[in-house]
Amino acid sequence: MNKKIALISLLLIGVLASCSVIPQFQQAREQYVETRTAELLAEMPTTEPLPTEVVEATPKVEPTVEPTAEVTEEATEEPTEEATVEATEEVTATATEEGGEVDAESKAMTQSYDPKVYLGDASWSDNMTAVGNWPLGTDLSAATYDSETLMITSLSDKFAWRIATTEALGDAYIEATFKVGECAGADSYGIIFRVPENTGYNRGYLYGITCDGKYSLRSWDGMTGASGVMTWLQQATESSLIKSGKNQTNRLGIMAVGDRLIMYINGEKVGEVSDNMYSSGFFGIFIKRDKTQDLTIKVDDVGYWKNPTVK
Repeated sequence: MNKKIALISLLLIGVLASCSVIPQFQQAREQYVETRTAELLAEMPTTEPLPTEVVEATPKVEPTVEPTAEVTEEATEEPTEEATVEATEEVTATATEEGGEVDAESKAMTQSYDPKVYLGDASWSDNMTAVGNWPLGTDLSAATYDSETLMITSLSDKFAWRIATTEALGDAYIEATFKVGECAGADSYGIIFRVPENTGYNRGYLYGITCDGKYSLRSWDGMTGASGVMTWLQQATESSLIKSGKNQTNRLGIMAVGDRLIMYINGEKVGEVSDNMYSSGFFGIFIKRDKTQDLTIKVDDVGYWKNPTVK
């Protein structure tokens, strides 16, 4: 009996023990699984992340669209004739309003046959405000400056001249303004030009007018014969363009282009001859008395235009 009771007690104790052990076993099991999982994870090889390729962004390029013929025509449309005329009239009107004098001057230059006008600014000019462009002193004539003019007085019945201290000229238009005092008959004055170098200023052409209203052109060779040779290229010819008599002012011009020698009086052409004896040289002012003992001229405006256009 006692053995049976002891056996029952043992069984009871075992059952009770198993009841208390089960939760502990489950807790131990869960702790073991957790620990083992961590160990396994720790033992696994570390996986390196794959390298990332850096790619630069390619800018987006818009496709080029060729303009159609219609678009091009719109972009380059020619202005209509009406629009062109209106624009031209507007510009011309504005230019006239803002600079009427300039417009009138330009028109005058275009229409004029006066070389001093249509040739524009001179290549060289002298208004006699400064001394130095002309030889002074006394020989066959006396030359001096007087009140901003070059004053030359004839002291002989021979031709006398003063050569300007400028460059030698080829094709050129030369002009001078003369004021004469007492004057009569064949008293004359004018321009000597194409005086060759190294000839002592003793050759060239002489273009001038007389106090009785005639113009002429001669060639001069002072190095031939005993007293030189003067040849008429244009005989003395009357012209109403000349302001004849005493106390008059005349503007003389000579245009030499190649062998063409074109004569002007007060801005108008009076004649032309051809001669090729002299092709280039210096220029100056000449004087020759006939009736007046002390024939005197004053020159206050001289100039030349190189390579002129003949109208």
